[in-house]
Amino acid sequence: MSNVQLTASSYSDDFKAIMQQSFALASHLKSKCITSAHLLVNVFENSSTVESLRDVIPNYKECAAKAMEKATEYGTSTELSVEDNKVPAQSIVLSNEAEKVVLKTQESGSILGRVDLHQLMIGILLSPDSHAYAVLKENVDILALRKFYSV
Repeated sequence: MSNVQLTASSYSDDFKAIMQQSFALASHLKSKCITSAHLLVNVFENSSTVESLRDVIPNYKECAAKAMEKATEYGTSTELSVEDNKVPAQSIVLSNEAEKVVLKTQESGSILGRVDLHQLMIGILLSPDSHAYAVLKENVDILALRKFYSV
């Protein structure tokens, strides 16, 4: 990890919105936790991300639908990042695999001193054991996506 320290202002409004929207989606789906699939669903719902990815992911709508399927499926079955008995009632936490994606995102962002959706996609691409990566691998040319993000 770089020596650059991330502060609250290091996180873009888009990144913060994705995290909030993922919490809302998990709540709506009655998920026990937020998975990387929840994050990916909301990345595809972000207009600036979709615009920049349109050439790399021409079937982004189908990919977003697959991400929603996985969010629904894994949100109720994925292991939580903290012990169940330590999670306050009515709260939703990141799954272990989503937590790893966010950590990779922060590592990528620490190099530039900011975290935005570009770094979130890099975090997903650097997390091949995540649900989001699995969705992308099934639906997208991963090599083209990695080249697009210079990963």
